[in-house]
Amino acid sequence: MSIEIIISIVVIVVIISSVLYFIIVRNPLFKLDSIKQMIDNNKLDEALEKLTKIIQQGKANPRTHMYMAEIFEKKGDPNTAIMEYQKCLKEGGFISDNEQLMIHIKLAELLSKVGRIDDALGEFLFLAKQFPEDPYYLMQIGDIFFSKKKFGNATNYYKQALTLNNANPIAHYNLGRLYYMTGLNNDADYHLKKAVELQPKLYDAYYYLGLLSLRLSQANNALLYFSKSVYSIKFKGLTYLNLGNLLMNSGKTEEALNFFLKAISNLTDKENLLAAKYKTGCCYEKLGQVNKAMEFFREIYIERADYQDIQTKIAIYGELSLNDKLKEYMIAKKDDFEAIATKIIATFNYKPLEFINYSKFVYSIAIPMALSPEASNKKDNCFFVFYRIMESSFADDELFLMKEKMLTSNCSKLYIIFPGEFPENALKWAENRDVVLVDKEGLLKIMEVISI
Repeated sequence: MSIEIIISIVVIVVIISSVLYFIIVRNPLFKLDSIKQMIDNNKLDEALEKLTKIIQQGKANPRTHMYMAEIFEKKGDPNTAIMEYQKCLKEGGFISDNEQLMIHIKLAELLSKVGRIDDALGEFLFLAKQFPEDPYYLMQIGDIFFSKKKFGNATNYYKQALTLNNANPIAHYNLGRLYYMTGLNNDADYHLKKAVELQPKLYDAYYYLGLLSLRLSQANNALLYFSKSVYSIKFKGLTYLNLGNLLMNSGKTEEALNFFLKAISNLTDKENLLAAKYKTGCCYEKLGQVNKAMEFFREIYIERADYQDIQTKIAIYGELSLNDKLKEYMIAKKDDFEAIATKIIATFNYKPLEFINYSKFVYSIAIPMALSPEASNKKDNCFFVFYRIMESSFADDELFLMKEKMLTSNCSKLYIIFPGEFPENALKWAENRDVVLVDKEGLLKIMEVISI
């Protein structure tokens, strides 16, 4: 081999070596690739140090910022990750179209996560155009408009998502809850039922079906749907609260109490938590457990002194701690209370034939003391109503019901014993009627003369 050929080969090798050295050792892209491997291997601090050095040397490019964003995203710092991703897109170049799309996807999710919904909306709108056959981005846009209470826009995007996939249970659920919010009951019913048909364990949808049933006065259906939505993570506490209200309204106080206590354990928002505590106190009140009721009423008073009628309840029941006789009347158990009621009836020269117990009051039909049940004239019988709570509005329908009970029991006179102050409407109602009203003051006088 001639010397000329050898020299040529050496020159070529030197040139190739120089090129390879530049590409492999000096090229920043190669350095970034090695840093990417560090990131993938979770060597985040080491990778961050090298990237920071590149930036300080003024050698950063868009890919540098992309990798910085990945590090901060992995470190749980979404705001810095967002900033770095946005720098990457702003500078452009050095990244592929697919990588740019991936950055937009990440930005959409991160912006949503940190609550920047308007910025997130812009990203999702962009992605919906890039992926016109994917309902996911349409759903996200609908959710954002829903959160902004722009229900018309939300409806439009949910419908577009269903056009792409009518078997999407989440889209049906979202439309159903939207229609419920806007009062379109039939549409809400269709989409919510379609949602649970497609996904039977979509428990959030059962919650809205329960609410819809309440709106339509379908208590039995509401109980059925709420019994399923107790498995909803999002609506568990509210479901217990609604179940408690349903049972309380139907007179099942002890069962209602159980659900209100569960609601307290599962609710986090202050307003509904106060409602659950208030209803719990009311249940204990109806069950005659005034001390337990007062525990909840005092707690509510401390949190919000003007909540509903809490000041009135505190004032009324606070007196029980000072008056043992009134307390005995209020909290006595069934048999003990009937013994007390018998003595109260005796002060009017009557004796009871029977007692009918309800959570709020006790009814009794009584005959004159001197007569036996067989010898009594029905016209001489009296009807006694003993209230076990210290507060009542005495609504017209409640007063009418007591009067009807008296008449259907063939009684000629009505006695209402109430350990509080009668409201004006009750006093006027009793005028010119065979009705005797015994308020707290009168009851205390009676309690002083009878032996308990």
